[in-house]
Amino acid sequence: MKKLSLITIVMICCSSFMYAGLTYTVTFDRSDLEIVSEDSYERFVYKGAGIFDKEGTPELPGIPVNLIIPTGNSVSSIKINSNIHKKIDGIFNVYPTQPLIPTSIMAKKPEWVEPDPDIYLSDEVYPKNIVKVVSEGYFDGATQIVTLLVSPLQYLPLTGEVWFSNQITFTLDFKNCDKRSLKPTKRSSKNQNIYDQVLNKMVDNSGDISSYQVRHSTEGSLGKQSAVQSGPLPAYEYVVITSESLKPFFGSFVSWKKRKGIDIGIVTVEDIFNNYDTDYASGITDSAGAIRQYLTDSWHDGTVWVLLGGDDTVVPVRYGAGSRNTYDWDYIIPTDLYYAELQGDWDVDHDYYIDPNPNDNYVLPPGLDGKPRYGEEYWDYGNCDSPECSGSDGK
Repeated sequence: MKKLSLITIVMICCSSFMYAGLTYTVTFDRSDLEIVSEDSYERFVYKGAGIFDKEGTPELPGIPVNLIIPTGNSVSSIKINSNIHKKIDGIFNVYPTQPLIPTSIMAKKPEWVEPDPDIYLSDEVYPKNIVKVVSEGYFDGATQIVTLLVSPLQYLPLTGEVWFSNQITFTLDFKNCDKRSLKPTKRSSKNQNIYDQVLNKMVDNSGDISSYQVRHSTEGSLGKQSAVQSGPLPAYEYVVITSESLKPFFGSFVSWKKRKGIDIGIVTVEDIFNNYDTDYASGITDSAGAIRQYLTDSWHDGTVWVLLGGDDTVVPVRYGAGSRNTYDWDYIIPTDLYYAELQGDWDVDHDYYIDPNPNDNYVLPPGLDGKPRYGEEYWDYGNCDSPECSGSDGK
């Protein structure tokens, strides 16, 4: 496996009352749908959509929709108010979803998965639920976001009919669900504006931000570090994490940032390991978990930017398994996402596998364009492990 890049920069996104339902409309353009023949099957490709179904199920595109919702609530039910749809001309045998191939030059082509007979021989429409909850979690510690998957296509396997939805309007109903939230003790107004901009790009119902966003109290700048801090080590607006041996090489960089008025400092991995050993959000005790727990404390004290200085021999790496194994390095993927969010549980089922498995849920920060990133299964925004937090669609 190639060495990790020397330096990685991440932005930390520590991503009760009952509210009335939230109504939202998704529109689809038939011209954005392409039908491709492959062997004896047809594949449906929709612009901007992804494939999120299980192996062997009909491969139909889904559109992720991210909605800001009232904090302290969970989706209890989804009501379809209207579905304007039309049958596509023709009879189709929809391509069965196949295993994804990890992004590795040594990845092996997976074996063909046959169509699931329970679905392909059924007279029921697929998918049954055209809007379903993928995940619910926090952005920036306390602003709650639900990620939905909206399906513009439905398939009747026995008849070969496919229906396309031009417009779907639905209402989310909520119930109280007290989840673990985080709030920083201080943050500059400049940095709060950055979080505001990211949130505005992340959610599809930006008009509801003013009603539901939990904005944190701000001060003009963090200034000198307070004697009162959440953890045993100092926190900075911009923290550099590296080793004692590499620390001198960041001196000029830190001085340059300070001249620009940025509160920046270096915290060594040696100091972190002497004071931390466990990521308490995940219950993972190792060196990477120690760094994440330090970042949790420093985020409380105003840290926004993190520079990881060194390869994987200097700064520990969290690996996400692309498949359930711990031995094939072409399928074990290094990820900085572990350090870019602080609330998600990366090992909910305590199975040792730290992976994008539906049972190992975690919060994801936005991509560079402000939109969430998705991976092998549903990339979850967070975990609400108790039964009362489960949506009515069985998630």
